[in-house]
Parts: sequence; C-alpha cells; structure tokens
Amino acid sequence: MTRLVCSIITASSLLISSLAAAQDIELTIRVRNERAAVVSGAQLCGLLPIAENGIAGRWQVSGPEGLQAQAEGYCQRLNEMGPYQSQSLQLRWSPFGEAGGNPVTPDYPLLAQPSTELRSLAESFSRYPEEERPRRIYDWMVDNIEFSGIRRGVDGAEHALSQRRGDCTEHMLLAAELMARNGFVVRRVLGVALSADQKRISANGLHNWLEYQDNQEWRIFDSSRRIFIEPGGQRYISLLHYRSSQQLSIAPVTVDAQGLKLYLE
Repeated sequence: MTRLVCSIITASSLLISSLAAAQDIELTIRVRNERAAVVSGAQLCGLLPIAENGIAGRWQVSGPEGLQAQAEGYCQRLNEMGPYQSQSLQLRWSPFGEAGGNPVTPDYPLLAQPSTELRSLAESFSRYPEEERPRRIYDWMVDNIEFSGIRRGVDGAEHALSQRRGDCTEHMLLAAELMARNGFVVRRVLGVALSADQKRISANGLHNWLEYQDNQEWRIFDSSRRIFIEPGGQRYISLLHYRSSQQLSIAPVTVDAQGLKLYLE
C-alpha cells in the first residue's frame, strides 16, 4: 500500500523490540536532505496508535530531545541539515492504559451515486439474517475480489467491484460499502498489522482494513489478508479512522520541509 507512505521511501522496516514485542513498538526513521541547500527549522510529525485489535487504548511516544506530543500524534524538531545530509531518529510507541472510551466513529459518507452492480450486490445480502451478513459479505469478498498487491493511488470501491481485484485499500472501501448498506456501523482504518512473532516490519506492515461494530465491540474485517473477527494472533494497531475519501492519502509520518525524504529503517 505505497500510498500510505506518501513521501516516505521505505528502506527497510519498523522495529519491534524483542523484549517488549507484545507492547512497545520502536521506529527508526532516517531523514535525508535531497537538496544542495541547508534546511533548518524543519520538523517530523507522526500519528500515534489509538486502538489495538479494535480496542481503544492510550499510547505515548518517547524519543530524542525536542519530541512533543500533539492532539493526535507527535512532532519532533529536526537538527539543521546540510546538503545531502541524513539524520536518524529512534522513537518508541508505548501503551500505557485503556482509553476512557472508544474513539468517535467517523461519519464517512457512502458513495452518492453507486452503480447498479454495487446496489444490487449490497441488496443481495438482505435475504440473510442480519447476524449472518458480515460472514456472507466477507466470504463473497474473499471468493470474488483478488488481492492485487501493493499499488499506488486510490482506485476505489467501484473499481474493485468492476475489475474484481484491488489492494488492501480497495478491499476496505468495497467491504465498507457493502457492510454499511446492510446496516452495520463500520470504520475504515489506517494502521499497522503485525504478526505475533514479527520483530522487523517492512512497508507491508502499513495497512488498511475494515472494522465493524458487533454488540458494542469492534471486529476485524480484513478480506485482503483473510482475517475475520478475530485477529488470529496478529496485532492490528489503528493510527487513524478515516473521515472521508480525501484522507486516504494521509501518511503515518510526514516532514514539513521541501527536499527532505523519510526512510523507515
């Protein structure tokens, strides 16, 4: 899902501490000045986790001097950088308790003019009892929508349906249309999916998936990775619940100066 990285060019990975693999997440981010000019006063900003496996939690970030917590993440002042100079930052995300309540579910609008095919498909699940519909929709997605691998750009739900393929973003968007049109509260997620024994996470760890509400609990719906309801030993760490299609280009880490590029190491 290259679009999640935006200006980030992934050199290798996020790191998971072997001593705290079940909790803390360590990030090593290298910033490189790609220009023949000095860059000063820049800062790097990123998102912090807001939930894990659908359960809201509180997280904090620690790192070099100058790191400041923000309303929805953190920002780190960067040292002055000469031409083509690089610097590395080591950050740690640490959970420190349960949140007072789940984040507000965004009112993400459905497609205003869905195709006849999309409307008909969504309506076809209404013949099943409501409690059966999530599994029926999930099975249909797995059986009919191929995972295309990582792609640039956002093709959308209609493209995934017409082409019968898409990356994790298209899987999320199409599943969300089908679930929401069948009466389920859903949230479209930007985050990181980690296997339980994974210690180094490549760009493939950056991921989009769907969650739906079931008896006041949030369930995982990830047809691109074949995960339904239970995370299957994986950690689905949410960084953002999308509020609109305009947010689909948001990156988990950004830098505010031209000429600087980010690498996850």
